[in-house]
Amino acid sequence: MSTTQTQIMLSTRSFFLVLLAFCSTLGLLSCTTDTPAPQSEIRSLRILGIRAEPPDVLPGKEFLLTALVATPDAKTVTLRWVGCTKPGEAARGCLESDKAKELGSEASVTYKSAASYIPEDASLLDQFRGKYLPVTLVASVGDEREQATKRIVITKLPTNKNPTITSFALTKAGSKQVIQEPWEVKAGQTYRLTPGFDEEDKQSYPGLDQSGEIRTLQEKLFFSWYVTGGALKGGRSSDDTKPHKDWVAPGEPGTVYMYVIVRDGRGGTHWVQRTLNVTQ
Repeated sequence: MSTTQTQIMLSTRSFFLVLLAFCSTLGLLSCTTDTPAPQSEIRSLRILGIRAEPPDVLPGKEFLLTALVATPDAKTVTLRWVGCTKPGEAARGCLESDKAKELGSEASVTYKSAASYIPEDASLLDQFRGKYLPVTLVASVGDEREQATKRIVITKLPTNKNPTITSFALTKAGSKQVIQEPWEVKAGQTYRLTPGFDEEDKQSYPGLDQSGEIRTLQEKLFFSWYVTGGALKGGRSSDDTKPHKDWVAPGEPGTVYMYVIVRDGRGGTHWVQRTLNVTQ
C-alpha cells in the first residue's frame, strides 16, 4: 500500500472522528420542560462525559471507560454500563440487545472488543478508519434517569491519545494572584478560571485542508464548562487559544461544583472538577 493511500485513509478516518465528536457532544446534552437554562448550568442529573483510555483501541485489546456524571447537589448516582457487540448499535445503544454485556456499576469499568471485530478480509479503508464499538451508560438518582452512548474507535492503526488538563488556576478578575485550594470565593464577585495543558497534547495527523489537499493537521483543544451555581460569562465553551473562563459567584453563600472538560475533536477527552465555597 502506498504512502498516499495510507494518508487518504487516515484523512477519511479523521473526518469521521471529528463529525462523531460533534454528534456525541450533542447527544450528551440534556433537555428540560422547565424554563430553559444555560447549557452550562447543572439543574438536574447530567452525564457530562465518557472517556475511553486509550481513545483508539486495537481489536482484542482491553480499554478503560470512565464516566463524569453530575447533579446539582452532588448526590450519589447509580450507574449501569452495557457493552454493545455490533457497530450497528451505535445510534440507539444496546440496552435491549440479548447479546449486550453488563460491564458493572462503578465510575470506571473495563471492556474488550473481539479480536475479530475488524475481519481479516475487511477493506483497507475499514482497517485504517476503524469501526465503532458502542458502550451505553445509564445514570439514575431518585426519579431521574439519563442515558448516553460512547462510540469507541476500534482500529488496526491507533493514532490518538487523550489530552490532559495539567493544572487549574483560580484568580480574582483583574488579578494575577492565584487563589490556593480549597477554594473560597466571595458572593457576587467575578473570578477567572484557567485550565493548563501541554502543547504536545495537540497531536499532528494527516488530513484534508479546505482545498482538498492532504496536509499535516494539528488538533485543536476545546473546553466545555459546567457549574451548579453562579454564571459563566460568554457561554460554556472556550478553546486552546483562550482557554480561560470568567465566572460570577452566586449572590448567596453556599457550595458550587464546577466541571471542565477538554476534547481534541477526534475522540480524546479529559476533565477536572472542583468545589468552591461561596461566602459573604
